[in-house]
Amino acid sequence: MQYFEIDNTTTYIIIKGPKFVEYIDGGKNYIKSDLEWINECEYKATITEITVPNTPYKIGDYMTVKIDRISNKIVYYTATFQGFSFTGKFKIIT
Repeated sequence: MQYFEIDNTTTYIIIKGPKFVEYIDGGKNYIKSDLEWINECEYKATITEITVPNTPYKIGDYMTVKIDRISNKIVYYTATFQGFSFTGKFKIIT
């Protein structure tokens, strides 16, 4: 998947089973998280490894994400991190 709103095709995301990896700058840096599925549309992602410089995230931080809907290969979501919620979109790529 890639972020839909961001004009950057070098950042991509892979979700495989209980693992979430966000590769940044074409894979030069990454954020790896363990996923805990709360239900079929909501998960908690806890950071286990991070190589991104100057980021507010650190190992042990977590974000909850609710998948609001999927339409035409676009995943609409609402995420909450440290009490702040925001919406976004992922584009499913194959």
